[in-house]
Amino acid sequence: MKNLKKSFSTNRNRLLCFVLYLLTGISHAALPPDFQNEKDLADILTYIKSNHEVLSDLRVIDLAELTVYYGESCRIQFARKVVKREAGWVGPAEPVEFKAKDCMDDQEASGEKLVPEDKIAHGVIVSVEAGDAACFLQIKDDTGKMHDELASFDLCEDKTLLNKPSEFVYERISVMAASCDGDTECSDTEFVWFIADIR
Repeated sequence: MKNLKKSFSTNRNRLLCFVLYLLTGISHAALPPDFQNEKDLADILTYIKSNHEVLSDLRVIDLAELTVYYGESCRIQFARKVVKREAGWVGPAEPVEFKAKDCMDDQEASGEKLVPEDKIAHGVIVSVEAGDAACFLQIKDDTGKMHDELASFDLCEDKTLLNKPSEFVYERISVMAASCDGDTECSDTEFVWFIADIR
């Protein structure tokens, strides 16, 4: 009986040591914020140095948003590389990489219309609803087809815009990516077209 108790105690101690070892390894796997920022900045600077247009007219590097601003109205969006991991995996964040470039003044200079082809340029607003991230407009076009569009919150408050012909001015803005599934701690973003003004 004494040998059995001694064996059980030894095995229990070994198990505890093994669990502590695993937990220690996990706690040191993720990089502290200062080291992670340094790593992200290095990745972004590597891209900037390889792009003369950006380097020659650089304005701001926003690490929190993983965005670089240059020129009068240009920005470059970076995002973390997506790598599938096993459930429960903990470790350093994946490196950041180029995601999108957006220059509104390029569109204006080339004479391109600022309304995307898949968006409604004019119509009648039949309903408005304030959401968590934007105002949702339901718009009827000339053929009677209904369109759902995002707009700024102040447009939700202006009831005089309802039921009359209007023209829509769009802007591209950065919002939480759909891949975040509503997770407020998710840092992934994406660009969407957004009604900024109604005339």
